[in-house]
Amino acid sequence: MPFITQGKTNWKFLLIVVVLAIIVGGRTLWLIKQQIPRFAPQFVQLPEIKMPENTRGIKESDCDYMGSQYYKDICYLDVASSTQDLSICEKIQNHLYKRQCYTEFAQAKQDLLICDKIQDDDKYFCYRYVAKAKEDLSICDQIPLQGTKDACYLDIAKIKQDPSICEQIQVQGTKDYCYLHVAIAKQDSSLCSAIESQNIYTKDDCYLRIFFRKKDLAICNLVQDQAKQINCYADFANTIQDPSICDLIKDQNIKNNCICGAEPEIKNIETSCSFTQLSGNEIANWKSYKNEDDGYEIKCPTSSGSTSSEYGELYNFNGPHDEDTGNPYCPGIDIYVSGEEKDINQCLKLEDPFGFDFSKPLCQENDEDCYRFAIINGVRFLCSFYADFAMQGAGMSGITCNTIHNNKCYSVASHIRFTDFSFLLGAYPEEEIKQEDIQNQIDWLKSQNKNLKNIISTFKFIE
Repeated sequence: MPFITQGKTNWKFLLIVVVLAIIVGGRTLWLIKQQIPRFAPQFVQLPEIKMPENTRGIKESDCDYMGSQYYKDICYLDVASSTQDLSICEKIQNHLYKRQCYTEFAQAKQDLLICDKIQDDDKYFCYRYVAKAKEDLSICDQIPLQGTKDACYLDIAKIKQDPSICEQIQVQGTKDYCYLHVAIAKQDSSLCSAIESQNIYTKDDCYLRIFFRKKDLAICNLVQDQAKQINCYADFANTIQDPSICDLIKDQNIKNNCICGAEPEIKNIETSCSFTQLSGNEIANWKSYKNEDDGYEIKCPTSSGSTSSEYGELYNFNGPHDEDTGNPYCPGIDIYVSGEEKDINQCLKLEDPFGFDFSKPLCQENDEDCYRFAIINGVRFLCSFYADFAMQGAGMSGITCNTIHNNKCYSVASHIRFTDFSFLLGAYPEEEIKQEDIQNQIDWLKSQNKNLKNIISTFKFIE
């Protein structure tokens, strides 16, 4: 089926090629994800397999005209799925594509006999899918490969929320992962104790995930990592607004920080917990930005000098921006406002927004990369101090302060993007990057962070 026939463009052939180019990428990505070592503990989440509708319009005969066997196999796989014709799977030569083809049908039809059409041990991959679709533990028992069998048990245990199934898993890491998921699903912290004692990270993660849903102080006592346990106490104290819970924290500085988040009467802690705030004379000449829609005001220096240097730059992701120039109104300062439920729920949480594990501890005095409760103009904020070192010698430093007001989450943040000289020391001769340069950069970052912190301290709500 040549592209040019008798001086005319063969549009049918061209259409097939274009459609295949689109679907090959998706199929290839799926197969890459399936390259799991055969005997490895396969406790990763299985992607859902669904039979797609026949919307592409390609027929089996069209695949026969593909010049490359690779493209033929991709085409056969897609046509078999879209037409739901099992017999087409046999025409596929690549064993991974053939396995995928039979597995799709086996799972959709919940038919283990289809898996037996797959050669060698590859068929047990298919068994796992059928077992999950049928919620049939006996199928897992038929799998001789321990890693795949354990993963099959894990799938069924999660579906049935049955911890006794976890006991059949041989690989300890997969077994612990099984108890973790069942405990969370059942909201039963007692199941966390079944996790191996040496696996403190997973066990603590189990307790904390349940704590965040149940808000049970007794669960905090079971957490072994001290920093995570302290944050657990502080989160509970903040949730019920009871500063007496902070007495469970031995370190006085961290205890004071906990009280700043738990004391219900702001006036009782306004002085001791106040964010650094400049006097009226110091900000008299600063310009004021007001957002009437979201009801806040913030002041910024009229002239903050250069926003960049050889050590880094003030960086803005969001704004606000000056309507006339389009430039950030406060270089290095972003303000985010959201009324979405998920953002409000996360707004004042002492936890990693991408999971349930505590990302960093409550601050001790002069700590960095930590949490601190602070009062800004009579309003309690949860502030996160951070210094992240990213790839290729780049880093970000700053402060993020969150609060909830009028059923919205307000986040006032500062950002400084900088070059991580300590990273570059390994790539360049020491005479080019000296320790003096690193110290100068640290001093510059501290100075800029202090200036941005002063700006954040001017944030206030307007009625």
